[in-house]
Amino acid sequence: MKTKLLILFVLAVNFSFCQAVADYDKKIVDNYSRDEVGILEAPFMINELIEIYKKDSLIVKRIFNREVFNRTQYNLYCYNVCADFFYKKLIERRNDKNKKIIDKIISELDYDRNIVKPQIDWSRIWETCLTCPFGEYPDDRFFFFQFSIMFMGELEIKQMASDGEQWGYMLEDIKYGEFFELNKEKKYLKYVLDRRKAKYIIERWKDCDIKEMQELIAIYKSLM
Repeated sequence: MKTKLLILFVLAVNFSFCQAVADYDKKIVDNYSRDEVGILEAPFMINELIEIYKKDSLIVKRIFNREVFNRTQYNLYCYNVCADFFYKKLIERRNDKNKKIIDKIISELDYDRNIVKPQIDWSRIWETCLTCPFGEYPDDRFFFFQFSIMFMGELEIKQMASDGEQWGYMLEDIKYGEFFELNKEKKYLKYVLDRRKAKYIIERWKDCDIKEMQELIAIYKSLM
């Protein structure tokens, strides 16, 4: 019995180690660019961020800069949700070897853990103006679109998809490379992170019967 338990323990340790190695890409560390890593990307490169942090201890503070997201209540909500997701991913990856660095990163995270979702019509996600609750600029729309499919529920997705024209434009922008990197040689970091995020989104919505989400999943799968 003891021998079986020991074997199971060794297998579990080896699996965890192999998983960690599989999720580490040295080329991401070598090709790191501040412009390509934001609060949506950081949770999908924990192992690489730990290595980058050893050389650049300000990286997390630059990515999770609360002041950048203070424009509206909704912006701040997005920030808090992403920071909390990042925190949970850090906890998942914490072990004896990286505990010291991860604990230091966690201590630098500035966000409100008591997250309250604003009462707002998600169909307004496509609006862009200085007083709009979502974005000021057209490019902001993809951030909020991606945030929503990563963290929101079916109600918000249905509200977003109620504007079929805008939803369709977004799917085309993903399919043809405007908002999803297709050239691995040109932008390696973005290429890999886009696919890590897409994998998460596919898994999250695989059993959803919303037609628009299934169309999105089909596009992501075709690009993987």
